[in-house]
Amino acid sequence: MEVRDESTPGPVELPVVWATHRPRLLETVQRRLPPVLSAVLEPDDVLQAAYLDAARRWETFLARSQQSPPCTEYVWLYGIVMARLVDEYRRHTRNARDRRRDLPWPEASSVQLGLSLVGGDRSPSSAMVAADTSNRMRQALDQLPDSDRAILWMRHFDELSFKEVAEHLGIAENAAAQRYVRALRKLREVWKLLEPADGSQL
Repeated sequence: MEVRDESTPGPVELPVVWATHRPRLLETVQRRLPPVLSAVLEPDDVLQAAYLDAARRWETFLARSQQSPPCTEYVWLYGIVMARLVDEYRRHTRNARDRRRDLPWPEASSVQLGLSLVGGDRSPSSAMVAADTSNRMRQALDQLPDSDRAILWMRHFDELSFKEVAEHLGIAENAAAQRYVRALRKLREVWKLLEPADGSQL
């Protein structure tokens, strides 16, 4: 079956829409899957469950896609996949000591992202310096509100456009861009406080 151009009106089928966006969704799950889940679930398992979630809500999506502004295919599927990841995390950590309800940030990837955003990607002179730099970035990220970390992650690791971020959060595109700029500024300010000799520019 030919994949539908999203700009062309007409009936759509979930299998076709899913096949179009599955590669991008798979990359997102691979980056987001925390160790506690990767030990018991494959990314494909998450997508399979998310597909069933999407199938149950397909008629709702079709109705929303006719509204203004319309609900776009990828952002709708992205939201379902993220919700499925959170549900799986809560289910598999139900009896764990760490009872966080939100999906934890992949630590190494988050530190790498943070360092790249503050210009801290210089080569450390020793393993000790590298460890100290990573620890400082973890502290900086921990001091950011969840909403700030989330928008930085959506933009740089989930690779959502500002338009897609805005739709996912239910805000205007300009507001999404402004929220991103504020989050980036906060991260750099906190980093400078923790690492005054870093020399990153705001």
